Amino acid sequence: MKFIKIVIPVLLIIGLSGCNKPFREDFFANRRCVEINYGCLNESQPTNNKENTMFQPMRLTQEQWDKIRRQETLQVYGEVARMLDIYYPGFWLDKDNAFQLAWIEKVDNIATKYYGRHDRGTLETMALVCAIIGSDFEQDPKLDFIVNKMKSSHVDTPLGEIYDYLRFEILKKDFDHAGRQYNNWSLRGMQESMPKITRKIPDFYTEWQPDNEQDNVWSIYKNTVRSERNL
Repeated sequence: MKFIKIVIPVLLIIGLSGCNKPFREDFFANRRCVEINYGCLNESQPTNNKENTMFQPMRLTQEQWDKIRRQETLQVYGEVARMLDIYYPGFWLDKDNAFQLAWIEKVDNIATKYYGRHDRGTLETMALVCAIIGSDFEQDPKLDFIVNKMKSSHVDTPLGEIYDYLRFEILKKDFDHAGRQYNNWSLRGMQESMPKITRKIPDFYTEWQPDNEQDNVWSIYKNTVRSERNL
């Protein structure tokens, strides 16, 4: 046992004494890749003006911003114009694109006058209403009830009720534009301050009908034309 205790330390000393090269040098000696040295860039080091210019953010003039905004608005107007062709096939007849955009813009200004801001959802409903009664309805005394209804709130809820009234009473539609049945529940708020409806309104509890996909023009518009742009 004493012999073993003496031999092992001797062997360790001999083995260690053979490692003359530091481990780090030996590690990199036979490697294909050279040692990689890392360093930090000096942030205070000046760069030339050309390089600075390359990374400057682009600044648009007010005129350029207005032009971009106008193009976005016209894009929305074009989509709403296409909506009318889906809801009322053949609505535009032979009217060109310029006429369509001008008509939609007029409708947008009417909606903004009553509800204070340009809003796509409000514009869409206003366009659907004006497509039935015309964009000059404010000058027609027989349609004063519509003007008064629109004035009854600072939000566009009455506008949706007007649209449902016209769709059910004037267009004789039994389902709304999402294919849902008109009944005494869905039309409950619409009848306030509006002329009496001459059609029989189905009872929600006894005459309810399931949704009608053939009348679901909203889905067609949403899936083929409508984007998420806002005015």
